[in-house]
Amino acid sequence: MQDAPLSHAKAPKNGQYLENEAVLDLVAKYQATGCRVSLDRLLINFSDLCMAFAHRYRVKFDIEDTYQDAMEFLILAAKKFDPSFGVPFFTFANLEVGRHISMRAIRKWASVTTPGTHGFFKAFRAMGRYKVDQMTHRTASGMASDLGVGIDDVYAAYAIYRDSSYSLNSSIFEDGEDMIDQLPGVDDPESSVIDRDYLEKQAVEFSRRMEKLNPNENRVIHARFLTEKPQTLSDIAGQIGVSTERVRQIESKAKIKLMAA
Repeated sequence: MQDAPLSHAKAPKNGQYLENEAVLDLVAKYQATGCRVSLDRLLINFSDLCMAFAHRYRVKFDIEDTYQDAMEFLILAAKKFDPSFGVPFFTFANLEVGRHISMRAIRKWASVTTPGTHGFFKAFRAMGRYKVDQMTHRTASGMASDLGVGIDDVYAAYAIYRDSSYSLNSSIFEDGEDMIDQLPGVDDPESSVIDRDYLEKQAVEFSRRMEKLNPNENRVIHARFLTEKPQTLSDIAGQIGVSTERVRQIESKAKIKLMAA
């Protein structure tokens, strides 16, 4: 991306955020002239929005990586925004960043779920029966035991499920600091990021793609991406009795199949 986001942008310590009119002025200047100062002020003003998404997907993604991705998607939102949309920039940015981050999560998790392991889909379909505000290890363990699935499946299903019902009006930081409380919940029909039925269809589609892989390809993908502690190429090579380079080739071929299926 041409405009590199700030590495560690911080929201104002006094909790005061720019009014929408001031934000619109910054967006207009950035769109018209590419003003870096205006862009930096936008990134700082909405840095906690990006950090919210980073914390939300911390189970499977590195927080810093997701934060940087969210910053880049925030820049895209600034480029695309039009006042005629009739919504504050904050709302538009939340929907745009959320849409991109959630689709990345779907591709990441669903594409590495083996067809012989239905735990992810079972946990995802059952998630609506559980009233969980925050997924703790104890809660995840209990759900995994009840459903007869792996705890990784529960964590992944929970994160994707919450993508269609999560509201940034909750405290997610360790110090209990709340996000801006004016944002409508994303399960509101008028501001829904992704419909749950669509999410499930996407997951089923990725499962179908995984069926194209042979046993070795499935095993490598599972070991490399699905477990809590991904294995190295060398570890897998020792387990299946081939060279490290051969495992690399198997992984590469599997990824190509997943993209082309």
